[in-house]
Amino acid sequence: MTPQRTCAGCGGKTSRNMLIRVVADADLHLVVDRQRALPGRGAWVHPAPECVAGAKQRRALPRLLKLPVGAPAPTEEFWHELALAALSEAPPAPTHE
Repeated sequence: MTPQRTCAGCGGKTSRNMLIRVVADADLHLVVDRQRALPGRGAWVHPAPECVAGAKQRRALPRLLKLPVGAPAPTEEFWHELALAALSEAPPAPTHE
């Protein structure tokens, strides 16, 4: 059985293989972990624009990563990278024939 993780955007649980992992680097900046292998605590997001937007709106990632007060806020560059990762990892839309 594949480990289950909770999406920071919608709260839904699914296999970690279906989610994008985010970690904080040594300088406490958020990084998209495309290989799901960087060290440290991870937060997870579905590869869907609404889940990325939900995680941003709820300010969930710094909280889930347990970053200290005063840590750098996620930058617009980070949110853009996460949105691009979500688009590239999203399953293809079903075709209607």
